[in-house]
Amino acid sequence: MITVNSLEDISCEISKLSNLISALELATESLTAADDEYSRQCRDATVGLVEAMRCQLEKARKEVHNQIHEALERKRSA
Repeated sequence: MITVNSLEDISCEISKLSNLISALELATESLTAADDEYSRQCRDATVGLVEAMRCQLEKARKEVHNQIHEALERKRSA
């Protein structure tokens, strides 16, 4: 069974992943000055990947938040 503590641990890991994605975004910004086609394609692919990762991360964050809330409600009701 997933406990509130394990959900909070997962939430903490999600925050760490969010920070890593932010670092990747900063690294991607340095590619904006790219002047050749290959570099632009790499930048565009990286930007797309970061956006997809951020979307999935936000879904996971919401799910964990909901599960924490539900677990706390069950604990209070018991």
